[in-house]
Amino acid sequence: LIGGEERGRIVLPETCELEGGEITVSGRSNLALEAPRVSMNGIQGEARFERLSLLARWCDFRARKIVAVAEVWDRVVGRLTERIRDSYRCIENTEQTTAGRIRTLVRGRFSIGAKNAAVTAEEDVTLDGRKIHLG
Repeated sequence: LIGGEERGRIVLPETCELEGGEITVSGRSNLALEAPRVSMNGIQGEARFERLSLLARWCDFRARKIVAVAEVWDRVVGRLTERIRDSYRCIENTEQTTAGRIRTLVRGRFSIGAKNAAVTAEEDVTLDGRKIHLG
């Protein structure tokens, strides 16, 4: 720093480039990038943070493959819409759904298998079909 100032400033022309074989930019307490538009391009990238917060009004994320590993994943969503070609889930212990109502529509065969099963209703139970086999 010139003249013992606590804050330095580099002013560059309207368009400039910084180029080198390997470049490291570091700040002792903070590093901020601010611009109306920020772009990062590369063949491979990595970001590591102890804690990360991302806030956006709109997020468009596209990938050929996503692998997510977490100890706990909490989601709070106003509405969730999923379009999936094939879905396979393996749940080691318990799955529980609490809902106001559930509706499942199946174009083909619907099958449920269990060692023991119970269907309990406070009011009506309706089975409607051309044939109903019990036993």
